[in-house]
Amino acid sequence: MDTALRGRVMVNGDCGSFFYNPELWQPEGGRYSRKAIHRLIHSLGVAGVDTFLINPNGQLPCYPSKRMRYQYQDYRRDDRDYARVHWRDCEGWSGEALEELLTRQAATNNLYLDLIEEGTDWLAETAVACREEGISPWISVRMNDSHGGRSPEKSYMNNDLLRNRPDLRLDKPCINPDQKFHRYSLDYSKPECRAYMLEMIEDMLTYDFEGMELDFGRDPVIAAPVASDTVRDQICTWMRDIRARTNAKAAETGKPFYLGLKASCNIGLLYDFGLDVDRCVEEGIFDFVSFSNYYQTCWEAPIDEQKRRYGDKVAVFGYIEGTVNWYSVQAGENSGRGKDQRTKRGREMTYSGEMILGNAAGKHVLGADSIVFFNNFFSFDKNSHTPAAHWAIQEVGSLEKLRGQPKAYSLNTAFFYPLGTVALERPAALPEFIWPSASRTWRLPMMAEPGGDLVLRIQAAVERKAGVTPQLAVTINHHWPQAECVCTNKLLFPAGDYDELLEGHMGFTFTLPAGLIQEGWNEITVFNLASESAEREENEKNTFRLMNLDLAIQRR
Repeated sequence: MDTALRGRVMVNGDCGSFFYNPELWQPEGGRYSRKAIHRLIHSLGVAGVDTFLINPNGQLPCYPSKRMRYQYQDYRRDDRDYARVHWRDCEGWSGEALEELLTRQAATNNLYLDLIEEGTDWLAETAVACREEGISPWISVRMNDSHGGRSPEKSYMNNDLLRNRPDLRLDKPCINPDQKFHRYSLDYSKPECRAYMLEMIEDMLTYDFEGMELDFGRDPVIAAPVASDTVRDQICTWMRDIRARTNAKAAETGKPFYLGLKASCNIGLLYDFGLDVDRCVEEGIFDFVSFSNYYQTCWEAPIDEQKRRYGDKVAVFGYIEGTVNWYSVQAGENSGRGKDQRTKRGREMTYSGEMILGNAAGKHVLGADSIVFFNNFFSFDKNSHTPAAHWAIQEVGSLEKLRGQPKAYSLNTAFFYPLGTVALERPAALPEFIWPSASRTWRLPMMAEPGGDLVLRIQAAVERKAGVTPQLAVTINHHWPQAECVCTNKLLFPAGDYDELLEGHMGFTFTLPAGLIQEGWNEITVFNLASESAEREENEKNTFRLMNLDLAIQRR
């Protein structure tokens, strides 16, 4: 393993990162310009980022490619209908909400057009801005993006193969044989599809970057399961071809050019989709690997197992994804938001500094070589009154920076999104029903703390039941359980404007000694103290649904 891949603080931004918040990067208004790109990159440099990965593609290049059809090539200024079919037929929007969305989408598309008309290739300018800040510029390639997949012939996001060649389309598989999930993308068991993506990667390699991540997290369904050995051989050969191109880039520049993988934690699932990760690592195709969830942060990513599995053959990165988990919270009355803006929102890591520190700590103790943020610090929420948690970036580089600081942890939660039908994410820890006299235990990697004025607070968020107040207790690592608690609707740490539980939930906060935390894996147990009854109706009344579990290291 190249030691230069250790100790990095990396940020991965998607193709919209420069365009989500023009009010931040060009507050003076006017036509969007290259200044916005430089200002965003400068903010990352000041915060301590040393490597920036930019995603320049979906099924099409999103940058103004000189050799391939690109996403905004046919867009005309203020064209609200340009994306109508996509949002209506692919994403299910309709009515007034659709019309408002199309207006916002046209305003965003105009920003891309501003840069094109200015003569700025935003992908090339990204590398220039990174080098000015001393940041290593990398590319993150979406290997099978399916955002336009429900309308392959019509969505503006789709390439000509998806539009015109039904024989090259791969329908997403569904575990339930009685259901269908029609969302199409390229079938990489077909040589035409592999050749198309190889051509796009070759185009990206003409730009001045130093590394490339192949992002199979979006989307690992590259061949119909269960793939044959022949298909796995073809996919592995394809990976070798990509490696040959990056080796040629390294020879051309006289500097290393790193190639790696981002994918689902479920390596067996990747194998059934045709991607034999173990074989690619063994053959030396990859320099680094990263395994994570789709968009919620993976709190129990088994990085220690991955390190044992691959030894020193590759670096293993730990990813901090875009949200804490899929659990929704609300903004309080003092947030400055109207009531209709306060409910049902997930917590973005962009605003959750303490969660960033806790997740980085859990990954460091298991041996992560570097920490990567996915879509953090590029907010989708333009109305936040709280600044992004850039302060947390400087703290995630090492264990000793993190130890003794306030931080927070959480667990994976379920989200009823169709992608779940192909089991991309780690099994959801929550929600979980707990029967009277029963308990549930979860494993979580955490950092041991020095004690002193630090305490561990555990908050159990429970679905509210009329006329019933749960009796709970918690413990960590099988010490004497703590039943004394405070009932509250406030989160342990706010996530920007969002600091309260939903009205249908109630929180119980327990305080334990921080010294009970072990370095590495910890076991957290929640008990239902109601006694089991001989009457089923009584037991069902006293069964509670645990929606979320947060843990915080706080000052006493």
